[in-house]
Amino acid sequence: MVSFSDKHNTMTAKTLFCSAVLAFLTAFWAGCDENVVTPELGKQYAIHGSIAKNLDINSIFVSAQFMRNDSDLAGADIVLGEDTLMFLIDAYYLSYDSAGALPAGGYQLSLTDADRFSDQISLVIPANLAITDIALPENRINSGGNPVQLSWSLSAGASGYIVAVIQRDSAYVTDGYSFFSANGAPQANIPLEAFRLSGQLDTGWYNVHIYAYTGFPSPNENLPTALPTGFTEKIDRVDLSGDFGVVVVSHRDSIYVTQGN
Repeated sequence: MVSFSDKHNTMTAKTLFCSAVLAFLTAFWAGCDENVVTPELGKQYAIHGSIAKNLDINSIFVSAQFMRNDSDLAGADIVLGEDTLMFLIDAYYLSYDSAGALPAGGYQLSLTDADRFSDQISLVIPANLAITDIALPENRINSGGNPVQLSWSLSAGASGYIVAVIQRDSAYVTDGYSFFSANGAPQANIPLEAFRLSGQLDTGWYNVHIYAYTGFPSPNENLPTALPTGFTEKIDRVDLSGDFGVVVVSHRDSIYVTQGN
């Protein structure tokens, strides 16, 4: 017969053994944790930028913010075709003093972070375009700041078009008025609101441009005025997110707004 004392001693020995094993495993895994790097889940890299090819001032400006784990990445290599972007303060830049430096067509933007990451973004630079008609007299006087109909040439490769209207002395400095052309058609009506950003009629000269775009371009200092919101073609890959696109800016046309009768 097994006595209560024998059972108690047996259970105590088992308990001590299990405790020792548990302590060993805990120490073992704790030591292992010091040498194990757990990969981060989700997208580690992000790119935000654009190429702005401006026919009106005959220049191209490329900007790109490249990030790893939500922090700016200064030591990466970003190459457009065969041209390398340079890092300055918080982003990468590349400029050309001629709009002819990047003809219409397909390009690759290569992103490399040493031996940790490498990827490419396919880009399309749309063909050059021009405003072909503004429904105003030759003197371009718009009495009373009424809506104005305009049309432009098609741009091969473009995903769509943006109409940009900006007071002449505010171009590249203060935001004007911009909107997407409906259904990507090469014509639109400039609404009353474009000439009333202050809440009432703003008289004087306005520059009008058409932007042909592809992708999801970010703000760029080579644009006469800001892009509208509403782009949808974001980058959404396993380890890369963000937005990047191309804008081609037409030569300007003009509208002179007066108070009217």
